[in-house]
Amino acid sequence: HYPTISPHPLYPGSPTQGVTLDVSKRVVEELGTWAKKENDDSEGEEEDESVLDKLARTSNHVSKLTQVLRDVQLFKAPDGTCLSPAGEYNLRLGIMKELDPDYVATWTMPKASSHEGHAFIVEAGVAIGGNIGKEGITVYRFANRIPMLFEGGSDVVTRVANKSIKWSSYKIDHKKQRVGVFVSTVSTRIPFKGTSKEYIGEDVTPINDAVKKALQMCCHQLKAHLSRRDAENDARTRRKNLVKYIPDVTRSIFRYWAALLLCIVIL
Repeated sequence: HYPTISPHPLYPGSPTQGVTLDVSKRVVEELGTWAKKENDDSEGEEEDESVLDKLARTSNHVSKLTQVLRDVQLFKAPDGTCLSPAGEYNLRLGIMKELDPDYVATWTMPKASSHEGHAFIVEAGVAIGGNIGKEGITVYRFANRIPMLFEGGSDVVTRVANKSIKWSSYKIDHKKQRVGVFVSTVSTRIPFKGTSKEYIGEDVTPINDAVKKALQMCCHQLKAHLSRRDAENDARTRRKNLVKYIPDVTRSIFRYWAALLLCIVIL
């Protein structure tokens, strides 16, 4: 099931950030019709009508009304109950099944956010090793659970993964290791760029921030596993070195005590 129904931006229960110029113009026109009916018997009818007509015709006034409606904070943001994300468990299961990575971490937004009046949820996964094809970062993008295959270089996920995440802080060498980045965005309206609908622009701030946080949460999980791996490798290396030099140390100790015993016997 893919969500396709979006709430009207002027109805209570959804924010008015998604109001467009066309919506503002329609509001002005509808208010003009209502005002005309209410003032049929008033002496100021012609004056009111001319002002409303002027407001409807003047793009500057419509633009100001649009901005005012977008700034209104009277309505609650959509709760996202209509969305159908894959889920953190299914995302992890799919990554492990297809790529069999050495390490994998997944994270899903606990609560839906919104952009221009439309709820969205971001899910992310980061995998290291396995069947990921090449060294470096490989990005896998999904919109409403449908893979996006083209124009990946311009997408917000690619930009965030390559520019905004400090991989070295999480003990990940993103240039030498094979790192897979998986991000799925579900929304009542995906803010695609262009007519091809193949990528989401990095200028969509709420989604940009959500993608960055999701990847950081995945990296935090991986850092714990990688730190434990490094500690185990260090302990293994120390044990190997100790075993390697035990014969030499034993011979040296034996010679020392033999020489000491010989000195005692002579004296």
